[in-house]
Amino acid sequence: MSFWRILRRRGRNATLTDNRTAFLGAVLLAGVAVEWLFVWVLGPATITLSVIPLFLVARKGGLWLALLSAAVLSINHLLACLVVEGSVAPWALQWGGVPSAFVLVGVGVLVAHNTRLVVRQVEALRQAERMLVGSEARYRLAADGANDGLWEWDLVSRTMHYSARWKEMLGWGAEEISGTPSEWFDRVHTDERTRLTAVLHQAVDNPGRRFAVEFRIRHRDGSWRWVHCRGASDATEDLRRVAGWFTDITERKKADLALRASAFRDPLTGLANRALFMDRLEHAVLRARRRGRTPFALLLVDLDRFKWVNDAHGHPIGDELLQAAGSRLESTLRPGDTVARLGGDEFVVLLESVPTAVSALLAATRIERKLRTPLALHGNAVQVSASIGVVFAEGRRDASDLLRDADVAMYRAKGHGGGQAVLFDLALHAEVVRDRTLRHDMQDALATPAFHMQFQPLVLLQDGRPIGFEGLARWTHPSIGDVSPERFVPLAEESGTIGALGTWALAEAVAQARRLQADPGLSPESLYVAVNLSPREFRDGKLADRIHSALHVSGLEPGRLCLEITESALLEEPERAVDVLRELRRAGVRIALDDFGTGYSSLATLHRLPIDCLKIDGSFVQGLETDLDKRAIVESIIALGRRLELTLVAEGIETATQRDRLRDMGCTVGQGWLFGRAMPQDELRPYLTRTLRPGRL
Repeated sequence: MSFWRILRRRGRNATLTDNRTAFLGAVLLAGVAVEWLFVWVLGPATITLSVIPLFLVARKGGLWLALLSAAVLSINHLLACLVVEGSVAPWALQWGGVPSAFVLVGVGVLVAHNTRLVVRQVEALRQAERMLVGSEARYRLAADGANDGLWEWDLVSRTMHYSARWKEMLGWGAEEISGTPSEWFDRVHTDERTRLTAVLHQAVDNPGRRFAVEFRIRHRDGSWRWVHCRGASDATEDLRRVAGWFTDITERKKADLALRASAFRDPLTGLANRALFMDRLEHAVLRARRRGRTPFALLLVDLDRFKWVNDAHGHPIGDELLQAAGSRLESTLRPGDTVARLGGDEFVVLLESVPTAVSALLAATRIERKLRTPLALHGNAVQVSASIGVVFAEGRRDASDLLRDADVAMYRAKGHGGGQAVLFDLALHAEVVRDRTLRHDMQDALATPAFHMQFQPLVLLQDGRPIGFEGLARWTHPSIGDVSPERFVPLAEESGTIGALGTWALAEAVAQARRLQADPGLSPESLYVAVNLSPREFRDGKLADRIHSALHVSGLEPGRLCLEITESALLEEPERAVDVLRELRRAGVRIALDDFGTGYSSLATLHRLPIDCLKIDGSFVQGLETDLDKRAIVESIIALGRRLELTLVAEGIETATQRDRLRDMGCTVGQGWLFGRAMPQDELRPYLTRTLRPGRL
């Protein structure tokens, strides 16, 4: 209850008291006048009648009026007796003594009773006053110490009471804001004003109802502060009000907005992340279905050789490169298009309203050229290209299918050398379906004769004598036919069956090598067999155990096994790769670095690698006769290998000229169609019979 309401109630009570006092006074005066008449006519004994007003006054008027009335009536009666009888003796002795005594005793009892009542009433009033003062003090202390701003709206007087903290929250002093509702509502943001008004109207129309609402309110400095307003309405017979408090939640709102933004934004580039992009892609698919057409395109952008940038310049430069790439992608887009970072060096672009597939491919080409422009990062000139997979969305397709098709097209672009855009078409779709079939059938094929081993000779370039064979896995699918290793090996990597495939190939190769050694007609004890290890196999912690097991079962000496490892297997974790190679060397197994020259970082660490052999990639051998650049590269590799005292093997030799060039450069071992194609196991013995003289290896 407000202070002014309390005053109004006390004023009304005071008026009622004054009216009652006037009435009782009039009754007392009337009794005095009547008493004179009764004494004059009936004599002094009439006091028994004249004290009747005393009872009425004492009963209705309280202690003080009762005492005053008794004194007045007593004096008045004595005066009346003196005037009429000339003495008070007749009243005391004959006509009024005994009755008057009873009357006075009754008056005393009545006065005592009223005195106790009055004392209790006075004490209750004092206690109520003390409680009211304490309650007001506690309210004032709580209001001043609370972090919330309190408010009260008197609906009868249409005034507002705002606490000092309420005003302070908005940057105002205690005396700078009046008690009008407009001080509050005019500061509320227009977007939330209607909602706030509706909530308060519901509270007013439903007394006792609690409510809570959040809205923005303008601070004195012009900024907007978020507040959480809670309150309730109240209604009595003569009082209607709504009261509550404000809590400043601006910082919490900012944190919520930042958290919500981080849930849909890439923290490094500020672009949309996968979750937000997939949501927009699904909306694009739904719009296309409703309209009966799909006028949009999806571009999957993967930076080429990004790992090399990280390794060569460090991760801070790599992060800046990703940020710069994201900014360039954004600059190439139209309003309404979306670019997002999926993770690592992969970006994805949603192009709205693309009329044709050719338009989508042209847009992807422009983006690739934009990304190719060199960047200056911390004083380093960095240039990267991008492989882009393009999908022109046609038909009723799902968002996940579109992203998968874009990924297929992107890998096709990367497989063709990168720095280009490839459009996903029916041919690629057929390839995807075929790969899906191969991936499904691969596990079963390992348990059937569908997989088999072939062996290609490794010969001395000096005289053409074979010194070993490279074991090559081959797959003949029952419906598709022969499947190239370039296709089924990556599928095995993806599906996780590469470990089983590698274990099978290793066991087959060492078993065949052991059978050749045991042939008394050839006795090629010095022949060795080479087996390829995939990067995933190389990272397998049980690789050494698998090799020991295969050698033990076959009985082949460890020195007759050569494991060929590509440079890519050594790039991810160079230090761990060195440890694995050393463990294999301690077991007595030979190590060859395959496809040398196609990697990016192994030259710097080549001298630290415990290897026995360098295999020069066939791409450098092709065109060696006429291409001076390739010739220079091969000469450098051979010189490096000879300096490190490594065996040099050249792959892909197809002509005698290539053989002679490599031999003159210092290469000792060759492999290629010139010396023999990959052959099945049953053709190895006839081949060795033709190429080896009896008793010689």
